[in-house]
Amino acid sequence: MESKKPVLKILADEKRTDYTPEQMNYIYEYCGNDMKKLKWLLDPIIDKIGGCTDKDKHDIYDLGMTLILDNVKKYDPNNANNASFYTFIWSLTKRRIFTTYVRDRNRQCRSNTYIKEKDGKKITVYVPDISLEALPQECIDYLDVIAQKKPLFEEQFIEEEFSPEMEKYLKRLSKVQRKILQALADDKSEDEIKAELHIDNKLYRDSIKAIYSNENIRYISKLRK
Repeated sequence: MESKKPVLKILADEKRTDYTPEQMNYIYEYCGNDMKKLKWLLDPIIDKIGGCTDKDKHDIYDLGMTLILDNVKKYDPNNANNASFYTFIWSLTKRRIFTTYVRDRNRQCRSNTYIKEKDGKKITVYVPDISLEALPQECIDYLDVIAQKKPLFEEQFIEEEFSPEMEKYLKRLSKVQRKILQALADDKSEDEIKAELHIDNKLYRDSIKAIYSNENIRYISKLRK
């Protein structure tokens, strides 16, 4: 039988308490045994991303463990959709990885660079290329809420009720705008999105402006409180 000490040490070090026995079983299942099951869950996502170094993989595994510890209390075994914990956490980790890790890496790749000297050594400095394709943090938070509210099962969303604030925000976005936001979170390029949704450049740009409008972002801010 595997030792539970490493997991317990992590929980103690991070002062994480008040988990139920059932929640602790999920934590042991995925984070115990050197995160064997968590790695099994995340490796297909890492393979899909491609080009990950050993450090990248370590960072993604740490992110996955943090997401489990942060969200295991939100999982309801008696949920209306009968979604398993695997379905719940898989959708959450997949969404977060694609909306943060991949976005940040690709933003760095799109950045301009220049060389400067520091302590007699030349270093590369990245100058972010802020474009319409770069998701603002508020939209990332929105997608995280979507991921938690609508677990994925075989790439399909399972319908659930949203809070009044979320309903108000969704009503402000057209069907096309929601699809564009979803595609951006999946790290698709502007050309890929336009081809997939069969829309022209004007509709794409107008939709982006609507998604990022200050008035719409205010609704997302309410969801974070």
